[in-house]
Amino acid sequence: VALELARDGLGESPDKPLENVIDGAAVADSLHRIERETGNLTDLIDRLLVISRLESGVQKPDFAEVDLAAMIRAVVADANFEAKSSGRRVTLTSCEEFTTLGTAPLLRSAIENVVRNALRHTRENGGVEVSLVMQDPKTAQDFWTPEFPGDGCYVSELLDGARDRTGEVEQWGIVTVRDEGAGVPSTELSEIFRPFYRAGNGRTRQSGGAGLGLTITARSMELHGGQYRLCNLEPSGLEVQLRFPGARI
Repeated sequence: VALELARDGLGESPDKPLENVIDGAAVADSLHRIERETGNLTDLIDRLLVISRLESGVQKPDFAEVDLAAMIRAVVADANFEAKSSGRRVTLTSCEEFTTLGTAPLLRSAIENVVRNALRHTRENGGVEVSLVMQDPKTAQDFWTPEFPGDGCYVSELLDGARDRTGEVEQWGIVTVRDEGAGVPSTELSEIFRPFYRAGNGRTRQSGGAGLGLTITARSMELHGGQYRLCNLEPSGLEVQLRFPGARI
């Protein structure tokens, strides 16, 4: 990732070798981007290690009440600030008050990784829309059935431990992130949460990213008893939904 950022920032081409480039501003910008991406990658690996320890039982989960609405507002504000430099925007279209139980840093990573991924693949001068709404489990269960996800969609499984608690969930919180990118081939929707996976239609390494963000999202959702759903949009774009369990009876 760092080498590609350097080559991109310095403008290397077959007739313009890297060693011949002397643009000091470009060098400084590339070094800054390398430093930022290295820090992001380190954070992702740290999150992945924490999840692995929690899943294996080596580390006990320290769940507490998390204000998901406040977290969404903060994530959107940060992402929109960063998006302005590329002419893009991140908009919060709806945000209902909702509280869930979990580990705040992992929950934030789950949401933030999806938003950043959407922003990374959105066309120049395009936008990403984010919302948080509550959903009654009785009226929405079919919508979240992996066997019948809908055309151009994929729904993750609800793990056994989470499935045991589903009947006790009073409300679900649905975070929806919609981008203006190229979407993902339907046959690859179930694959993009695998580590280092690259879709074959342009959502590739040239768009940046380390290939771990969505993996952390998937494992964090599973750890917290949630699900995720992906749907291609018409005429283009991708919608990712994260389903968080709320208060339990």
